[in-house]
Amino acid sequence: MKFATYSQKVALSVSLTAVLLVALAGFRLLRERLEIGNPGAQIVAGVRNSASAIDEDNSGRITPRRLPLKTQDIPVEDIGDHLRSLLRQPYSNERQSEIWNVCEKLSGDVGVEEAMRIISELAGPGQNRAWMLSAVVSGSRENFGMVMSMIRNLEYKDDNDACLNGLTSLVSKTNVSLERVTDSGPFSYRELSAIVVGLSHRPADSDDPIGDLKERTKNVISVINSADLNSDSNQMLGEYFRNLSLLAPQTTLALMVETMNRSKSFEPSDLDYNWVLNAAFKSDPRQAIEVVQSLLKGTASSDRLISSSIRQWMKYDLNSALQWYSTSDQFGSEIKSYAAFPFFEQAVAGGDLSASKQWYERIDDPVLKRKAEGQVWSMERDIVRREVSKDPELAIQSMIAGDSSHQDYWLEEAIATWAVKEPTKAQAWYQQNWNSLSANKAQYVAAAFATQATKQGDTATARQWAAYIQDAKTKQRIETGIAKAESAKQN
Repeated sequence: MKFATYSQKVALSVSLTAVLLVALAGFRLLRERLEIGNPGAQIVAGVRNSASAIDEDNSGRITPRRLPLKTQDIPVEDIGDHLRSLLRQPYSNERQSEIWNVCEKLSGDVGVEEAMRIISELAGPGQNRAWMLSAVVSGSRENFGMVMSMIRNLEYKDDNDACLNGLTSLVSKTNVSLERVTDSGPFSYRELSAIVVGLSHRPADSDDPIGDLKERTKNVISVINSADLNSDSNQMLGEYFRNLSLLAPQTTLALMVETMNRSKSFEPSDLDYNWVLNAAFKSDPRQAIEVVQSLLKGTASSDRLISSSIRQWMKYDLNSALQWYSTSDQFGSEIKSYAAFPFFEQAVAGGDLSASKQWYERIDDPVLKRKAEGQVWSMERDIVRREVSKDPELAIQSMIAGDSSHQDYWLEEAIATWAVKEPTKAQAWYQQNWNSLSANKAQYVAAAFATQATKQGDTATARQWAAYIQDAKTKQRIETGIAKAESAKQN
């Protein structure tokens, strides 16, 4: 079975976008009149009551949903003239809506093949014909396999792309069984994508919505896996969950994570993963975190789940997220570390050094701890540099007197920053204050001047400064730098 290459998929995306641009305005009105929205997101939001749905009977033929009365009143023999009249009118949402309705009725009355023939005589290739062909497929009552056959036999690619958009709409608002869908294969990547998107937008069975969505997801996964899409299956399944979250955010979150747990090969992209989480927490944060908690124990990637969940929750209800963290005691330190990290990130982003350090202390996971440590260090380094740049003597004197929140070792950064900018003044300050410095503070001042001397190639002076350093790690770092400089001079 052959599927589109990456470049072909990109080309498909571009062509679909061009075809759908003309439809966008009309679809906004259709959300109210036909209960169909934007094809890429809302086109297949579905009909909200079963009385107006299109159903497929045992023969595979589809019975129509009710159309607006205005469209129902048009005799079949007058539809061509009516469409010509509409096409001559200035573009508007109402015009596009009426064209869609008429083309759906035409398809239902005379069949897809005849409707396509009539429309091809009315309009040449272009946006108008693309819009009408999409509606023809959307309104089809033929057996699903027949519809697929007619789409595949279209001469022009733009027409084919438009009909695939209509196929998405058709699948979203019908009870076409997945057995009939798979019988129409094998599918191209574009065809399968259109079908999967349509299924992701089909409303759930009102009698058992959760059961319906679970069974549908199971079948969708089966269809995708049977197509042997390789890496593309992740992309298609991720898009399925992303679209499904518009219908049932909490259930979709559970289905996505459970699918990840069962299938080692499924790993949604960050876009799809966070989209689903965002939909769940935007809908109901409390319910969403309950779903997450129920999934944590059986989830291999619990770090990703809890950290990403907290990030989404914080966007909508920061106080509740903080309260949950402080009162939730059912998880071990590892989960608490993952939960703490988003709060740490927020403190860092807000420039709150004190809060950042507090959240840092609550992180136990070694990998996250190292990452957080680097961020705290960079953050405090930048603060020290700003303070020294503003008033070097005041900043340094505050650190020496113990009035600063910075630890003694930050004296090295402060002196180094000043020595680079104003070396003469930094040396003069040292001459005046050296005798008054404690040994612990003096060693970091010495470290700064040792580094400066090393960079200037004066390794002898650098070693004299290094002799005053007592902290083992600092001394090793400085002496390593001196040794490298000495070796470079010899070579």
